[in-house]
Amino acid sequence: MGGKREVILVIIMFFLGSFKVFGGEVDYRGEMRRLIRHIDAQLPEEYIVIQQNAVDLYYKNGELMRDWLVGIDGISQESIYYGNPEYNSRSPQSYRNLLEKRLKEVRGEGLAVFTTNYTKTLWNSWTSDREAKKSGFINYNVPNREVTQINSKIPYENTEDIEELKDVKNFLYLLNPERYRSKREYIDTLAKTNFDLLVIDAFFKGKALTEKDIERIRYKWNGGRRLVVSYLSIGEAEDYRHYWKKRWNDNPPEWLGEENPRWEGNYVVKYWHREWQEIIEGYIDRITEAGFDGVFLDTVDTYYYYINYD
Repeated sequence: MGGKREVILVIIMFFLGSFKVFGGEVDYRGEMRRLIRHIDAQLPEEYIVIQQNAVDLYYKNGELMRDWLVGIDGISQESIYYGNPEYNSRSPQSYRNLLEKRLKEVRGEGLAVFTTNYTKTLWNSWTSDREAKKSGFINYNVPNREVTQINSKIPYENTEDIEELKDVKNFLYLLNPERYRSKREYIDTLAKTNFDLLVIDAFFKGKALTEKDIERIRYKWNGGRRLVVSYLSIGEAEDYRHYWKKRWNDNPPEWLGEENPRWEGNYVVKYWHREWQEIIEGYIDRITEAGFDGVFLDTVDTYYYYINYD
């Protein structure tokens, strides 16, 4: 959520491979790819998988490894134009150039590319939309760093039915519904939008959304069908989730690491650990039971942390 990694770290990690950790050999990049494929295998065949950040996961020695792309349908990139390192700030040109090149290559392989930029000024928003369109990306400008607000502007608004990811012309990225007093208010607000794709949390203040909730928001206010995908953090554990156990605060499991200093309550995990993967599997069961159209995988770039840690 919200551009968790520093620019310099991101650029360096494009050129790094696997390293030793905790006395053994772990291919951090390979383990993250394997986890994503494992998640894809657990999902119904028609489910969409969108990955947030870390496009370099599919590169080796600067070359795109096309067979590694199996298991994902789209990639979303944060702060490519605005928001890194601070909200509303222009992201460094070197950072943008590196990402644009690789995202265009991935798009050329048939994947959808989304961009989320953390800005709300008129000029910055216009620039983000323009630059994304030039590259064939689908852009959303996030009104606040906490991702709690809906941007009322919908580029390329339409009444068409959206059956596949390639049909999407715009999307909503709303990960934190804390501003809404009730689930009913939250669902009603989403239902009255015309976004082609909703990226939302599968929970409202600790309670899982139901199949009825998803059916309520499956159609745009203008009548066209849309896609609804669930946020899922796979590289960090969050202490406000249903799976969190109070005893972990004093006696964390072996796979639970340190707290992310930029996001209170988020802890890096050894994502290759079987116990963590079982938690993810249980989370996915809740997502599929609710009838989402897919998953939006965040904190994929946690493998940067482990490379840097060594």
